[in-house]
Amino acid sequence: MNRILFVIISVFITSFFIYPQAETEFFLENSKVYDICPDGQYLWVATYGNGIFRYSYETDTWANYSSKTKSFDNDFFYCIAANEQYIWAGSSEGLFTYDRKKNTWSKKRFPQGGEWGHWIRSLCYDKVIHALWI
Repeated sequence: MNRILFVIISVFITSFFIYPQAETEFFLENSKVYDICPDGQYLWVATYGNGIFRYSYETDTWANYSSKTKSFDNDFFYCIAANEQYIWAGSSEGLFTYDRKKNTWSKKRFPQGGEWGHWIRSLCYDKVIHALWI
């Protein structure tokens, strides 16, 4: 009898600690995540079909950059990289760059690669030589 009472009380007490998780809003629900990049202040997430998400560690909030927020006309991103000044995101339309100071996105296309020349599938920021590898 004591064991049953102990189990019931344990479940009741732990439910108070688990419950707040059920109220959390799920921004990435139904998103196909292709790449994730932490930069110390934010967590950047590239998705295929839902644009780019930014999670703030400090405020525990999400922001979305997509066609829904009129940030892009393309919501399909394959990779993402960051340094102190810029965020880079690769898509089939080219390289998108977010300037932190200006708070704006810009797009660079690479026409010499033919039909698939614009397609950026992988990015890596090299902190040693301060270069973005595409």
